[in-house]
Amino acid sequence: MDVAIRLEGGHRWGLGHVQRQCGLAEVLRARGLEVGFVTTRGSEAEQLLTPVHPVDEGAFMPAGLRPRVLLVDMLAQGESLRRYRGTHPQIRLVTFDDVGAGLAVADHVINPLVSSWGAYDAALARAALHEGPAFAPLRDEVTAAIVPGRVPAERAHRILLAFGGSDDHGIAPRMLDLLRVVPGPLELRVNRGPASQYGARLEEAMAAHPHRIVATSDDFVAEMAEADLVLCAGGSMLYELAALGTVAAATAGEDHEAANIAFFADAGTVIDLGAHGDLGPSVTEKLQPVLVDGDARRAMSRAGQALVDGRGLERVVSLITECLS
Repeated sequence: MDVAIRLEGGHRWGLGHVQRQCGLAEVLRARGLEVGFVTTRGSEAEQLLTPVHPVDEGAFMPAGLRPRVLLVDMLAQGESLRRYRGTHPQIRLVTFDDVGAGLAVADHVINPLVSSWGAYDAALARAALHEGPAFAPLRDEVTAAIVPGRVPAERAHRILLAFGGSDDHGIAPRMLDLLRVVPGPLELRVNRGPASQYGARLEEAMAAHPHRIVATSDDFVAEMAEADLVLCAGGSMLYELAALGTVAAATAGEDHEAANIAFFADAGTVIDLGAHGDLGPSVTEKLQPVLVDGDARRAMSRAGQALVDGRGLERVVSLITECLS
């Protein structure tokens, strides 16, 4: 095998890692490389990935699997990664969004998200470190949908609610309830993630809603590109929305997402709605600029496209190709 991708995805981890690595795998396969995935047996990720080599809970890699390059997308790694590096020194190792052992033992660490957290000292990293939005590996279909210099609508009408593939905290139904008091007309397009546990609660929130409710289409990239406003969590989708020039407001579904959202808010691309547990009536006040202020909406769209140029996947593929040569 040329490239193995070790990752997790599901209720405990979200599906952002799965999404971005599937996009990377597709490009690598188009170049004639053999690519496989490794994830925990019985997880949601196992059902979504192919070909997949499942491992038992707590295991790192299957015995006998010897890729030329191992990509690890699991946030902070510890002793399991150190042990693997020690017993497989010939395998080139690349880690993504790593604030742990990869900084010391990997050949390359690609940190598009966590570089803004302040969680490590880049000067002490032994790995070659590649940081920031320039290395966000956007999927090909996202890059193809980018319209440079996009001019958003003066007011938001079409609003996309997308809180990850699992929406573990049931943010979507709560947000729908909060949006009932926002003046219309609005079209609320609700994304039902493949691992969502809140179907019944979501149906309840959608019932007798004062605004038009529409389920998203199968073309989720088009949904992001065509939305006037996206309400989302604080994961890798923020990079995609910035590159598309789509105005967004985000709430932190996990503690680490607060730092991601703060980074984009400081760059002027996102409205920070705070932690999901604090969502309340003040959300509608925070949303006012991105609902009705055309100047604010245009400024956010410009800031997003200035921050993320859409060439991150190209740069990541180049690094992996270098590892294989």
